[in-house]
Amino acid sequence: MYGFMGKILRVDLKEKRLWDESIDEEFARKYIGGVGFATKILYDEVPKGADPLGPENKLIFMTGPLTGTTSPSAAVAWPPTVMFMVPIPRIYI
Repeated sequence: MYGFMGKILRVDLKEKRLWDESIDEEFARKYIGGVGFATKILYDEVPKGADPLGPENKLIFMTGPLTGTTSPSAAVAWPPTVMFMVPIPRIYI
């Protein structure tokens, strides 16, 4: 599959560590691009009823599959998608 580096970088500020995780092709095809990836991760990993300002919330930065390519539309792929749960009205942005 083209357009993806096949990895997501994870950063844990509390533990002061970072690591990468592989993205499988099925995930990449099902949740295309930065918005899809970020939405899936936020939905799966932030517990229902979590405090939006608490440590269980996530701040997710994602880029799309065209970022870094010579595609004419790649310029609109920056800035990256930024997703997190906000305090009011408890929605995902």
